Amino acid sequence: MWSVMQKVFIAAVVAGVLALAVSFSPAEARISTADAAARAQERFDGQVVDVDLDDDDDDGVKIWVYEIKLLTRDNVIIKVKINADTGAFIEAKGDNLIPYIRRPKS
Repeated sequence: MWSVMQKVFIAAVVAGVLALAVSFSPAEARISTADAAARAQERFDGQVVDVDLDDDDDDGVKIWVYEIKLLTRDNVIIKVKINADTGAFIEAKGDNLIPYIRRPKS
């Protein structure tokens, strides 16, 4: 379990990161930083600790992607990529992702 201080620290970091990312997001991004973070949390159980908006070269085509880092209750970092134009999930990386996958709501 996370201590109260860890939760407060994570909340402060997330708030700061989201504020910075929103203020520096290029016009090309169609979904917000908060929406991208929420989409990552819909797929995986973890707290958002970092959000970056970067251009990504996908088979020779540059697209804007949000790269979101989630911290799980077991201190595992999951890196999730979300298409900034469409909001579509691209990929996730991390050690043993299976226990942290959220089941879709029916």
